[in-house]
Parts: sequence; C-alpha cells; structure tokens
Amino acid sequence: KDRGQWFAGCEHLTCTATDTLDMTGVKNAEGMFSGCHAINCDMSTWDMSKVSNMDFMFRDAHAFNGDISTWDTSNVTSMEGMFENALSFNGDISGWDVSNVTSIRTVFRNTHAFNNEIGNWDVRMVTDMEGMFCDAVAFNNDLSHWETSNVTNMKSMFEGAIDFNGDLSMWNTSQVTSMEQMFKYAHTFNKDISGWDTSNVINMYQMFYGAKSFNSDISNWDTSKVNDIRDMFHDAENFSSDVSKWQ
Repeated sequence: KDRGQWFAGCEHLTCTATDTLDMTGVKNAEGMFSGCHAINCDMSTWDMSKVSNMDFMFRDAHAFNGDISTWDTSNVTSMEGMFENALSFNGDISGWDVSNVTSIRTVFRNTHAFNNEIGNWDVRMVTDMEGMFCDAVAFNNDLSHWETSNVTNMKSMFEGAIDFNGDLSMWNTSQVTSMEQMFKYAHTFNKDISGWDTSNVINMYQMFYGAKSFNSDISNWDTSKVNDIRDMFHDAENFSSDVSKWQ
C-alpha cells in the first residue's frame, strides 16, 4: 500500500475522527503530512510495521507534536527530512528502531523545539547525515555512542545548531568525504575531536565558519585528500590551534 503524499499540502487539515487510520501493510509514507501546518492528531496506535519510506513525512507540519513513541520503525530504510521544519516537534522517539535506516539527512532540520534523547539509536547502517541537525537550535543531547563507521556525508550536520556541545570524540569518521559547513554557526560547540580520522575527507569548506567557541587541537588531522578548505575558520574567533603543517 502507498500513502505517499496522501494529505500533502493540506495546510488547515485537523483531525476530528475518533477511530484509527488503518496503516496495515502500508510501505510508503513519504510526504504524508508534508505542508499540513495545523496537523496534530493522535497517531499513537498506528501500525507502521511495514513502512520502509518516511521521507518528509512531517515536513512543514508546524504544529505537530504528537505521541509517536511506540511506532514500529524496524523496516524503515529512509527518514530523509522527516521532521524538517516541524517547528513544534519534541516528541519522545528514543525507542525507535532505526537499524535499517541508511539516510537521515535533514531529518531534524529547522526543528526549533526538538531536544529529545536519540543517543541510543542504532545508526550503524546510515551513510548520509547531511544537514541532520541544521538549524535545530535547541538540540544538545548525547550522541557520543553513535556508530558512524559507514557515514560518508556529514555536510552541514550541525550547521546553525547553536546550543549543541556534545561529545563526538569517539565517532568513527574514517569513511567521511564531506565535512563542508559541518559546524558552521555552531556557536557553542567546543569539544575534543582531535582524534577524528579525516584521511578520506575531500571537502572542509567553511567547516567551522562562525563557530565562535571552537578551539580543539586538530593540528594532527590528516588533510592529505582535502581540496577545499576555503573559509574553514572564518569568524571562528576563539580558534588558535596551529594547522600550519597541514598538507
């Protein structure tokens, strides 16, 4: 079954029904409530066990903050932009099974309220984290135990995440090729990432642009494959690490 784009663009859609929408067997929920600015109904008992695609499901659903904590997401492979611009969302999704998800790019982009625990998510299959917390201005939760060994794209991951200052020291970044704008305008971030493996990174353009607090010693990073470091530390006013020996 396909529920993709089912209510997309219904800006004033609200729920008055007392029964539950039958999602049994539905595999595609892409953009289901995208642009539904007013939606905030009870979806807590929905059967999501067959859904594989949740891309943009609540994008621009400005009012949504429903309880979806018990959703079975074990078959989901993509959550790209799922809560993008869902300005009010701060629901408990800590128990979600994301072990089959490969893309979570922009999933919390511009979610102004979101600051819930997702540190126990199993993200070992994820390859794309681009813009995941971009402009998620309230987010500052623990991600220290994430297994990121398959991630290749971290572009803009914490761009504009002005409150974030989490420990990322143990992240495996050995496969990452893009860190472009990763901490741009991440005003608070100042954690030790000196041990990151950057040997495959090609792009560090504006990586710490405007990261006013950052001053970790990254002098030993392997930048041998990097071909773009333009404006990497522009307006990073606290940064004083000596990177003169970078290749």
